Amino acid sequence: MSILRAIPFLLLSIPLLLNPVLGVDPLYHICSTSNNYTSNSLYGKNLQQLMASLSTKVPLTGFGLRSVGRSQDRANGLALCRGDTSSADCKTCINGATSDILQLCPYNEQAIIWYDHCLLRYSNIHFFGQIDTSNKFYLWNLREKFSTRRSKRAANSTDNRLTSGLYGGYLHVHFLLLSTEKEDRTYG
Repeated sequence: MSILRAIPFLLLSIPLLLNPVLGVDPLYHICSTSNNYTSNSLYGKNLQQLMASLSTKVPLTGFGLRSVGRSQDRANGLALCRGDTSSADCKTCINGATSDILQLCPYNEQAIIWYDHCLLRYSNIHFFGQIDTSNKFYLWNLREKFSTRRSKRAANSTDNRLTSGLYGGYLHVHFLLLSTEKEDRTYG
């Protein structure tokens, strides 16, 4: 009899247990306000094909760029998983991102979404190889202190590696290691 009482509690707690592991909630997203597409447009079809392609291609390497379509109907996309994310978690994150971004930014020609383990961006404008300073957001950690000396050393070393990583027309992606008193975490 007591097991029957516990079943509803167990069923309600499953999503709470899965949420941190799968990273289902986006940290932040930005939808363009300038241009929209219609549901049956060629851009909309290209965007659907782009999302399907990124969700299968990216988990293998953790990074992917793809364009689908031609000229004004071209959909360009980028997906990136954090460097310490497993292939399985990367796949889960990118699959969630491709679904969520289309629901959160319906009919927007440009959007970007961030999760703890990945990010996804699409646009009707070719943005590959260009530094993006407009899409950003800030997070604050109010619970932990950073070791100032270790953080400065890691940031300086990463700045030097990022600068040396720009060559031959390609940007080699590096990750920044931030150390706290409790743990080390890698962020892109």
